[in-house]
Amino acid sequence: MKLILIFICLCSTVFGCHSTKTKYVWNEVTSSAAYPQSYGFPVFVVKEKIFAFHQEGTWTSADGVNWRKTDLPTIRREANETRYVQFGDAVYALGQNEGNYLDGIKFGSTIRRTTDFKKWETLAEKSELPNRVFYGSVVFGGKIWLMGGYDGKNYHNDIWN
Repeated sequence: MKLILIFICLCSTVFGCHSTKTKYVWNEVTSSAAYPQSYGFPVFVVKEKIFAFHQEGTWTSADGVNWRKTDLPTIRREANETRYVQFGDAVYALGQNEGNYLDGIKFGSTIRRTTDFKKWETLAEKSELPNRVFYGSVVFGGKIWLMGGYDGKNYHNDIWN
């Protein structure tokens, strides 16, 4: 028993097994990016470029420091209006909701895609997209998956793909 206790003490002090030091360091690369101040906008990396789907337009950067506004129009100005998800080298815009999710919302099931980040291609004006906001989304097994969300009245724990 004493041998085990000595090993545990040595491990935590000599070998740093329980060190609280972090190996990760955050560095500010710019204090003021070219896009307007905001929060909660989705960001994707496609073909070695960062794309920020900001409420005031879509912005791109090859280095995270220098940003320029693209020609791609904004679809989403509020978090409940649409969900973006990256699938391969494309970004999909799922839905086109209108209104306040707390006081009544009109759900839209339009599905759009951009591959050139200059224009949106409408894939479906109406689809089987569930009437939801704030759902989780991920690409897995070659499909887009939607999980849970809120329909204006109820929270859900269902899964769609």
